[in-house]
Amino acid sequence: MIFLLCTKLERNLIMSLFYPNIYQKNILSIDYKKLKEKGIRLLIYDLDNTIISYETNILDKEIIDLFKKLKKSFQIVVLSNTTNSNKIKNICNTLNIEYIKFACKPFFLGFYKIKRKYNVSYDKMCMIGDQFLTDIYGSNKLGLTSCLIDKISDVEGKYTKFKRKIEKRIIKSLYKKYNFERGKYYD
Repeated sequence: MIFLLCTKLERNLIMSLFYPNIYQKNILSIDYKKLKEKGIRLLIYDLDNTIISYETNILDKEIIDLFKKLKKSFQIVVLSNTTNSNKIKNICNTLNIEYIKFACKPFFLGFYKIKRKYNVSYDKMCMIGDQFLTDIYGSNKLGLTSCLIDKISDVEGKYTKFKRKIEKRIIKSLYKKYNFERGKYYD
C-alpha cells in the first residue's frame, strides 16, 4: 500500500534497489577475475540455494574446489538467515571459511559486522545470493556489488516460498523498467 502512495521517482528508486549488478546461472559461472579487476576484495555468499541446496548438507566437489581457488584471491564469508546452526557450521568448516548466521538480511547488521571485522569498505564487497528481497536489496542499499544467481533447487522453507511470491511481482517490475528476464545472464 505504501509503495502505491510513493511518487514515480520514489518507486523507480525503490525498484533500482532490487536490480542486481550481475546476474549469473550459479556461483560456478561468475567471472571472478572481473570482480577482482573491479577492486572487489571480499565475497559474501548466501548459503541455502546459493552454495548448497536447502535440502542437503553435502557439498559437491566442484564447489569445494571453487572455494579453495577463490580463497587465494579473496576474503570469503557466508552471510545467512538460516536457523540451521549445524548446517552452516559444517558447510563453512568444510570450506574453511567464516560465517554469520541469523543475519537478518536485508537489514544492515550482518553486513556491518563483516565491514568492521575485515576492515573492507562496502564498495569492495560483492554479495552473491539467490533472493531479491534479502541478498540483492540488502547489498544494493549499502552500495555493495550485488550478484544474483538462480536458485539451486525448488525445495525451500515456508518463509522463502512466501518471499518468492513477492519476487514474482518484483521481476515483472524489473522487466518493465530494465528489461530484466530470468535466464538472460549478464555481468
